[in-house]
Amino acid sequence: MNLKKRIAVSLIIIVLTPVFMIIIGMGCIYAYHVIHSDDVYSFRYDLWESVSDPFENLDNRTNGAYSELLKLCNESSDKLFDRDYLEQLSEDFKGSYAFVVVVKNGEYVYIGQKSEFDRMSLKLPEYGDNMPAGQLIFYENGINTLVKHIDFVASDGAESSVYIIVNMDKLVPRVKEIGIQFVVQLVIAMILTAIILIVWLYKSTLEPLGALSQAAKSIRDGDLDFEIADYTDDEIGTLCSDFEHMRKQLKENIEKQQIYEKESKELISNISHDLKTPLTAIKGYSEGILDGVANTKEKQERYVKTIYKKACDMTLLVDELSLYAKMGMNQIVYNFMKLNVKKYFDDCIEDISNDSELMHVNLVYHNYVDDDVYIMADAEQMRRVIGNIVSNAVKYMDKDERNINMRIEDDGEDFIKVSVEDNGKGIEEEALEKIFDRFYRTDSSRNSKMGGTGLGLAIAKEIVSSHGGTIGAKSKLSVGTEIYFTIRKYSKTGREENEQNEEEKG
Repeated sequence: MNLKKRIAVSLIIIVLTPVFMIIIGMGCIYAYHVIHSDDVYSFRYDLWESVSDPFENLDNRTNGAYSELLKLCNESSDKLFDRDYLEQLSEDFKGSYAFVVVVKNGEYVYIGQKSEFDRMSLKLPEYGDNMPAGQLIFYENGINTLVKHIDFVASDGAESSVYIIVNMDKLVPRVKEIGIQFVVQLVIAMILTAIILIVWLYKSTLEPLGALSQAAKSIRDGDLDFEIADYTDDEIGTLCSDFEHMRKQLKENIEKQQIYEKESKELISNISHDLKTPLTAIKGYSEGILDGVANTKEKQERYVKTIYKKACDMTLLVDELSLYAKMGMNQIVYNFMKLNVKKYFDDCIEDISNDSELMHVNLVYHNYVDDDVYIMADAEQMRRVIGNIVSNAVKYMDKDERNINMRIEDDGEDFIKVSVEDNGKGIEEEALEKIFDRFYRTDSSRNSKMGGTGLGLAIAKEIVSSHGGTIGAKSKLSVGTEIYFTIRKYSKTGREENEQNEEEKG
């Protein structure tokens, strides 16, 4: 749920929840008063009638008792002077906060609840006083009182009256009480609504924002070893997901930076060693010439050749480092051209065979590709790939008879495959996938003696990838290693095919 929908739902909750709770609360209030009126006052309670006209409601509730007394006055008035009957009638009224008063010849002959009657201090209407509908409402000593009054003549001719007196303040809940209950219920509804919204917003908004805040502090302190959980599917959830992605990216970049720094230190160490060796040789042979140790023409020529070879090794090392640095910054400009596979690789093998390092290596070359197959490649860079692979194979051979087998094969419709296989020491399986990583050496102590930066195969991989090909390796310990790569074939365009067909027809 996105934030817009969440805001809309929040507004609906704010409006409907209090209304719903008020309806339930009013129902509970009404049920309470119905039960209370049944238990205490022995009549059904009408909330609306009590609120709109509580006096009329009260009058209606006492009509039954009034009718019974009116009938007795007309048919059997002597019963109204029967104390047992009056006691029973007052007892029935007691739960309703009502009682009966009987007056004969102006004197009180019976008062159902004398203490309550005295507290009210009522001045009852006398015999013959006009009363609308037989009732009056009094307000004495802060008490609302309903009085129903019937005049009758006793059997002995005495002028008599019977009164039903009800304390209205105690009989039904007043409007004020209902109002207080409503206000309390409204406050409770608002509090519950606020609690629901707070819990919901905390779970859906504040909790993920708190997690983001804590994550930002951790990143600020350099701690990236944590994880931001997935929360909601809204904008905040998207923000959490993006933040988690950023954290992973930062951690990955830092780890790469640490690896790069480690490799850089190793590279500097290797360069120092690899430069120190030829520089020491150059310095030694130069001193030999200057000090006259090379006192013959043959010695001088041999010393000079050695100095030249060591200088070439240093140049090769610097060029290799410079090339890889340019690759890392995407500054290599490839000069792709159409090359005949057979002719190009034949020339490469001829150049490699003239290398002094391969004078004592049995180099076997087979080209199984048709004469009319072409590739699109940078001739100089592809030659560097082959040279790096062959040089790497020669450098780590550990047998007296050193063999290198190079094969060019057709690898389907789109690629040719170049394989260079040696009979060297071989590479362990767990190290095989790493040999194309920059600065990686399967045996640092051995390789440092052999020289090199550990960039040869990494450079080869970069060049092959730039040509749209792939590179890999297979190896068996004590048997040898095979390095292979693929190069995409040259595909003629429609225009070139038409030109070729026209030439053949001509």
